[in-house]
Amino acid sequence: MSTACRRFALNTVSAAIVALACLSISCDRAPAQEPHPPATEPLPDITILTTSFTNGPASTLSATIYLPAADAEAVAGIVILGGSERGPQTDMKRRLAAHFAQNNIAALIYDSPGTGTSTGNTLMQTREDRAIEALAAVICLRKQKQVPADRVGLMGISEGALVTILAAGADLNTDVPRPAFIIPVSASTGVPMLECARYRIETKGLARGLDTNAIQKALLLEELLFALLAGNDAFDWPLIIQKANQWPNENWVQMAELVQQIWSRSDLDLTAQAWDDIKQELSIWRTESWFDLVVVDVDRFDRLMTIPTGQMIVLLFQGPLSGYRTTLKVAQESDAIARITCPILAVWGENDEFLPPRRSESFFRARLAETGHAEATYYIIPNASHTLTTKDGGDEFVNNYPDLLSDWILQYSHQKAP
Repeated sequence: MSTACRRFALNTVSAAIVALACLSISCDRAPAQEPHPPATEPLPDITILTTSFTNGPASTLSATIYLPAADAEAVAGIVILGGSERGPQTDMKRRLAAHFAQNNIAALIYDSPGTGTSTGNTLMQTREDRAIEALAAVICLRKQKQVPADRVGLMGISEGALVTILAAGADLNTDVPRPAFIIPVSASTGVPMLECARYRIETKGLARGLDTNAIQKALLLEELLFALLAGNDAFDWPLIIQKANQWPNENWVQMAELVQQIWSRSDLDLTAQAWDDIKQELSIWRTESWFDLVVVDVDRFDRLMTIPTGQMIVLLFQGPLSGYRTTLKVAQESDAIARITCPILAVWGENDEFLPPRRSESFFRARLAETGHAEATYYIIPNASHTLTTKDGGDEFVNNYPDLLSDWILQYSHQKAP
């Protein structure tokens, strides 16, 4: 491998990270919502402002603030965070923000770093990085004269839900204001990342009518891809090899050996060859009926296959999911939950295909109870998907979901009002 291939440059690996993110090994990586242009027709009874805020020297983030009409004072404010798509402002976020403003609640949405018109690079951010960014957005909204500074909260969906928890329970030795309340939506609390992925594969595979053999292959590939990102140390390879031996006429054992070769780092040229061989095997499995259970966005996967080998190797070794970051997920969440003191509205969809809603709710509820937290409300909404729509990726919210959110915030604001 050439020296140029080995050099780490953030701007050259960005495309690789975008592509790799689509492999959906994280518990909360639902298909990304595509951005839509803002509505051209004015919305009734609200004011829309454009602004920006900074998150350290590397990022200036473009934001839109939705306010009650004219100079009416908002009763509260809320920053809306997206999930692992980490993209620009979307139509779904705009509709939620407009709904809040029409109910006298100010709302802020923004383009993630490096998307829309924001600078920076969100794709190398850890969830802790995103939590610090979310707190910067809270400060931005608190500065609006129509917004009561002591009643600005955070709402996030999927990965964004976990970010709200980390922000509210951040262990920071600073005077940075915490959110006044949080609304985590579809949070995979207490569930390891790989276990969430298994839940997704089994739920979707059984719903599709795939046989046990196909689902088992999808589960094994998920585990191998997870090991490819997180590293060898977190996996029990004798068991993985036993699983691979179920199909001696296919290259599952060879795939497991290639993943181990990547992380041995014994020789850069051998590592590069191992990745090229992995790509070849993945391109073969791409045609299998179970493949999109693992790789949710197959189109992006095809683009991944074109990423130069050197860039991909750098990403694997230095990316935001490398090493022990994935295995520490539950411990970090548990510690953060124990430090939360603000009111919480936690929401899940009953028909979530990306994470187990009841188990997530149970862990969240139990951990808060251990700490004596008494200001939490929990909902598992019937017939709702991961995005709280009637179908994953759809546009229509279920069961007056936006009203549930705004009503809770209004009740909270009434209780906090002097």
